[in-house]
Amino acid sequence: MKLWRLPEADNGSSFGDANELISGGIYRNYPSDINMPSINSNNNGILIVLPVNNIMVLQVCYYNIGKLYIRLKWGTNWSSWMMVSLT
Repeated sequence: MKLWRLPEADNGSSFGDANELISGGIYRNYPSDINMPSINSNNNGILIVLPVNNIMVLQVCYYNIGKLYIRLKWGTNWSSWMMVSLT
């Protein structure tokens, strides 16, 4: 198993399109970013991107509403965002 340290969250600007992220890391999510979970509010969150071979895992935590979502990519196919229940 190979472990690596992820970079700090980038608080400078929006990443834009979640489908275009190719580097693993921790990103700050702004309401203007696209291809993120459809939620009916103006929320910021923390997005964790984990690429492994041709699989990509995206996890986003909306800390102000306490919700966690996950999405997977196999090759070029994205799954839908799924909310993870913590209760």
